[in-house]
Amino acid sequence: DNSRIRLAMSKEEMLEAFADKFTVIMKVWPDTAQPKSWSNIFNIGKSYGLLCSTGQSKYDGKLELSVRTPKSTSSHLYNIYLPENTYSTLAFTRDGDSFTVHVIDKEGKLQSSTATTNGKAVWVSNYFSFGAGYDDDNYFNGYLDDIRVYGGVALSKEEILSSYDHPLTGNEKGLFLYWPMDEGIKNQTTAFDYSRNNGVANGRHGEIMGGEPASDCIPPSSM
Repeated sequence: DNSRIRLAMSKEEMLEAFADKFTVIMKVWPDTAQPKSWSNIFNIGKSYGLLCSTGQSKYDGKLELSVRTPKSTSSHLYNIYLPENTYSTLAFTRDGDSFTVHVIDKEGKLQSSTATTNGKAVWVSNYFSFGAGYDDDNYFNGYLDDIRVYGGVALSKEEILSSYDHPLTGNEKGLFLYWPMDEGIKNQTTAFDYSRNNGVANGRHGEIMGGEPASDCIPPSSM
């Protein structure tokens, strides 16, 4: 619905968090109707993107990794399915040249798939975008909630499963930002960051832009 969340960062901050290892975890609800054949779930610095396939604007649940290198942009399709019209937990990790996606449904069933890339990504933008691409294009129709980003850390499957279904303290190792999205205020324009380094608030608040940012559609308590 054209809503998206964007965080502006310095180049140094991006390189420190995302140069080699990182983890992105969130609750995702894809609508059946999507505006384009591929819709952006998130994009980091116009370098790494995770998209869902909509196959002629009809959702088909496929996930694709996009990596921009100095010479070209490469794409990798995952052998995994993200259900429509329901919440799932989506976890994305990078560990060097390996990029793994985990999808956990509301029953706790796990799917995992890994893609391997060659070539160092080039950083073009200082924006971290959720729900749209780096140019605010290819919007994702649906809901995003409880966004967690770890910098310099590629969480294992076991680590993800041990924490995905309960709130964080904010002091977890490598926690770069934590947007619970629990403010409960209609027309909210800020995704407040609850992450802390050594007890000091990071303050990486996201800007909620466009469309209708708030919704009463929340993940089930089991997630």
